[in-house]
Amino acid sequence: MIDAPFREFVDSLAARSPTPGGGAAASAGAAMGAALMAMVVRFTVGKKAHADREPELQEALQRIERCQALLLPMVERDMASFERVAAAYKLPHDTDQEKVVRSRAIQEALAGAMVVPEELIHIVRDVFAAVSRIADCVGRNIVSDLGAAAELLQSGARSAELLVRINAAYLHDRDQARATLGRVADVMKDVRSHHTAVNTRVEALLKT
Repeated sequence: MIDAPFREFVDSLAARSPTPGGGAAASAGAAMGAALMAMVVRFTVGKKAHADREPELQEALQRIERCQALLLPMVERDMASFERVAAAYKLPHDTDQEKVVRSRAIQEALAGAMVVPEELIHIVRDVFAAVSRIADCVGRNIVSDLGAAAELLQSGARSAELLVRINAAYLHDRDQARATLGRVADVMKDVRSHHTAVNTRVEALLKT
């Protein structure tokens, strides 16, 4: 899917089929946000005004590039995990034994379907953490891209959070569900805090 034409991906999202769905869209959006953030930093490195911050800028760029490389494959990873959920629900359940096997398969697939969106949220947090350290170096001429990147990242993380929550709602193991939701909530606090900090920089530059 990630090697398909963009139009094909968008048309697939619109189709009456379970995949690609919200998880794939969240992954693609976050990947674009990270890529756009990398562009912003690339236009910021090498500026004489921030020559003393060059090591920080280069480190931030490298961290964002690593995150970007992880995000794009999540489009297909999320699709694969959801397809396992769908396959589990299609298992036969006529006999008591079949019902037990099907229920176990569904529960395992639901737990697995939370892995990718939770990872996505952590990676978005890492991108924001890298950018927050050097956001004050970003100039006004590219601030709109900084803001756009931040919105894409925030949206991707929020979408992923919803996916974790819907899968957790159907888990029979409530301790596992609560633990996962607790981790996600903690990381989302960081994401929102970083997003606010970057957005503050954006608004400050747009007012000057």
